[in-house]
Amino acid sequence: MDHSRLFIVSASERLDVVVAARAQLQAALQQRCHVKPWNLAFDLSAAYIESLEKAADEADFALVVLAGDDETISRKKKQASPRDNVTFELGLFMGRLGRERCYMLREDRADLKLSSDLAGVESASFTKPEDGDWERALSPACAAITERVMRLGLRYKLSDDERNSRDIIRSFCARLTGAWWERISLKDGQHALSFFQIEDDPLFNSVSLVRGDTYDGDGHLTARWWSVMTRVDPSKKNGLLYHWKGEHTDPEAAKTPLHGFGEIDFDPPEKGGTLCLRGKGKFWSVDEACPERTIPKPMQIRRVTDSSAITTMTAGSEKDIAVLVRKTLDHW
Repeated sequence: MDHSRLFIVSASERLDVVVAARAQLQAALQQRCHVKPWNLAFDLSAAYIESLEKAADEADFALVVLAGDDETISRKKKQASPRDNVTFELGLFMGRLGRERCYMLREDRADLKLSSDLAGVESASFTKPEDGDWERALSPACAAITERVMRLGLRYKLSDDERNSRDIIRSFCARLTGAWWERISLKDGQHALSFFQIEDDPLFNSVSLVRGDTYDGDGHLTARWWSVMTRVDPSKKNGLLYHWKGEHTDPEAAKTPLHGFGEIDFDPPEKGGTLCLRGKGKFWSVDEACPERTIPKPMQIRRVTDSSAITTMTAGSEKDIAVLVRKTLDHW
């Protein structure tokens, strides 16, 4: 069974707290979690920040001891405060692991100054025992941390290859965001035109196709559409696959659901450029009543580079939009 990892951070002055907390946590968690203090974690040949980043990548949980090991003068008032490096490491681990996996063990003293960003964040506390009984002093805090560690378990961690792949996808997606024209090829050599925008979707490491408006050759709005799922095509270097939904603007057809699938291949940015400017592909509009009528519609896309065109399409009158749509199709 894979065990989780809990990393303990503190100032060097608080190694007594670290040693006692580690012993108590390890005894409670046994083989479920490996508890590692900062003083046993750093490689001799590595820079301190590199060792911290490695520890944050490998850890499932972090425990940060915040105590009055330094003095801070803020607004002409001198107060005890944690060391700067400990506060930095708290932020590093919170950012990497999330707050629910990063726990603060705070010295219980009224004059301890913490960052205002931590106001309201729940923490455990300790008081140095006069009789030296650290096990009793830390027992409530360690019991609470043990419960959370056992409940949450292992954190999913990206491998180096996965992280590199995500970075490549993020770079590709950054080249796509903005406003686009889509010229759709219809029967008998006719064309329709869509105006849509591509927005970043960091939650799914992808993009979204939003605010899609489709116009006929006369510039009349016929449908609205948007993507419900978009993914980078793993089989192509510069491709997108998407599932879309939409609605007719004609009241008589408004109850007929629109949905389908599409694919776009983007041309790489021009030499010296950072954004993709063109692409081509096709999409399917699914006819649920007669699936055999579902056929691909070829399309070409171009980035909208004229800011006045974007303003017209997003805030212009129906007349101005119709004129721009016809002009765009005529000059395609």
